[in-house]
Amino acid sequence: MATINLKVRWSSSPATRMMSLEASQTGKEALEAIIQKGQPQTSEFDNAADLCLFSPAEGDRPPMWLDMNQPLSHAGLENRDTLEIKFIPHPINVVVTSDGRDNWLSDFKFVANDRFQVIQILSDFKDPISALIPSIRTKLKQKDSVEYLFQHIRERPAGPQLRWLNANLSLFEQDVSQDGYIYLCPLANLLKVPIEQNHSNTVFEGPLTKKSIKAHKVTNPKKRYCQISDNVLYYKVSQSDKVAAGVVALEYYTVSQDEERAEFSLSPLTNHSFTNTLPTYVFSCDKANYSTWLRHFVQRTSIGAGEKVFGVSLRKVMNRKGKLNKVPSVITETIAFLDQDECLEAEGIFRVSSGASRLQAGKDEFDRGIVPDFAEWNDPHVASGLLKLYVRELPEPLIPFELYNSFMELNENSPTVSTQIKELVERIPGENIHCLAYLLPFLRRVSERADKNLMTVSNLALVFGPNVLRPRKENDASMLASNSAKVNKLFEHLINDQESILSVDTGFKTAAKPSSSGGFRRSRGIGPGIGGGGGRRIGARAPAPPQRIRSLPLSMNEEAAPNAGGGGNGGGNGGGDGGGGGG
Repeated sequence: MATINLKVRWSSSPATRMMSLEASQTGKEALEAIIQKGQPQTSEFDNAADLCLFSPAEGDRPPMWLDMNQPLSHAGLENRDTLEIKFIPHPINVVVTSDGRDNWLSDFKFVANDRFQVIQILSDFKDPISALIPSIRTKLKQKDSVEYLFQHIRERPAGPQLRWLNANLSLFEQDVSQDGYIYLCPLANLLKVPIEQNHSNTVFEGPLTKKSIKAHKVTNPKKRYCQISDNVLYYKVSQSDKVAAGVVALEYYTVSQDEERAEFSLSPLTNHSFTNTLPTYVFSCDKANYSTWLRHFVQRTSIGAGEKVFGVSLRKVMNRKGKLNKVPSVITETIAFLDQDECLEAEGIFRVSSGASRLQAGKDEFDRGIVPDFAEWNDPHVASGLLKLYVRELPEPLIPFELYNSFMELNENSPTVSTQIKELVERIPGENIHCLAYLLPFLRRVSERADKNLMTVSNLALVFGPNVLRPRKENDASMLASNSAKVNKLFEHLINDQESILSVDTGFKTAAKPSSSGGFRRSRGIGPGIGGGGGRRIGARAPAPPQRIRSLPLSMNEEAAPNAGGGGNGGGNGGGDGGGGGG
């Protein structure tokens, strides 16, 4: 019986493993064989009903989703081709303007016409948007001439609106719905109009010295006035200029630094953009603004994208590919450090400030997927401050907004209040329950050292209660004040009666002492307060349940939408820095 030797990988991991599969096996049978052989060992993708096989482009062959009912031989796979295991894909509509004009959106009716074409691409919605680029290039028959950025077209009562997307984040995380519309914005178009027409705000701006490197040619250093808006860096000859001289799509780059020279380099990622011809940039600035510029670059390039946890909903963070734990690393790592005698007994833990600079440094590192070295700081208040800050900045609190009024209707002094709290807690999403089941036992252990740290259950409730249980609208000061005592008392019940309240299947016991989870440790590679690449620490992680995605028919060959109008691919790459303009 014929076999095919294929390189198999999960789409959340770059690692591959050679596997021999029978050419006569259907896609479903091959997937089951791969899972049984344990390649790789991860519970993130352990439900075959949610999964599908995908083969990226090989030579002249375009990328393709395998028909799971057909044998592997039907797909035309050859030895040493690659198979990726992905979640079942859903269609996304990709819009390309055909006439190069800027006012096309006013005519957009979610039905194609002669001004634009629409192609339909199948996408694993939990993959980075950049994973769509090879399929889009194939459909457009692009010849490396146009660089694009992604925008989401949203339907609004006043008409369609555009919203910038980040190619390094998934469609799911950026709230793009299945069958939604994405616009390919030519990078060169950003140099045709004032910057303010492309973006609603500027994140940071100031003078930088710039030089670029392309095809081994290095330009002379030039002083430019630069500003960051969304994920785009614009540079202008003069601060007063309305239209930029050049533009850099930060999401297609990685960043490195030379702190001694206050210099940082932006290097394009290989096979990550549409043209793969973007230049390298080297920027320098005064040392006073160096760390701020670097932080903004890190957050918007590939280094920081997809790792941000502060201010991001639990559902989005815990549904990222590769997240094998049930609790965010901010919670597990801060508690792992704090759950030792010298920290538990630190006076005023969770009440004493650690200082803004250290707190920002730790936050920046977590937002890059790096675990700060708390032992190096030798200050438990940094870890406790980060834990408080993370809980406070959750867009939706651990007890969801929709339950706030129900909690406020409880009589906190009733002998049955814990039973009533339990009934409400059972309505909380699983990821929130896991966090509470990790946090509350630790807070009890803190309270058990109150003779040393002065943090009783009531004091801890004062700190955490208003952040865990808060209303959607927090601008009503009188309501917050009138409910504050009740909120604190209810949170005391959560700490004291956690065994009965949290008697749900969390995957671990609420009384268990946490162990340090895996992640990146800080290194010196990227500057103070930001951290570097570091090496991966392997530790015990509780498995995250995979998101259940609506199934599609198993025959999933991509077809262009039937409405595809004619026309080209939109504007050119522009002069100068690979679509980024001149100067």
